[in-house]
Amino acid sequence: MVVLPIARRCLGMCEDWWMWRRRREGDEARRLWDEFERTEPVSEPERVDEREVTLEAREGTPTAAET
Repeated sequence: MVVLPIARRCLGMCEDWWMWRRRREGDEARRLWDEFERTEPVSEPERVDEREVTLEAREGTPTAAET
């Protein structure tokens, strides 16, 4: 089997592309983890004591059947 020089060059370019992609993804993953490690948990907001809300008793309104 004879491999043409063009085929060798294409294979080399594919290998270069995969190596480049793997390195780029590794850099992105490293940046993401670095950012994650720098984050701090959010603290709970302070609670303010609020008055209890009660509903007023409403008087019934007469319906057409009751009048």
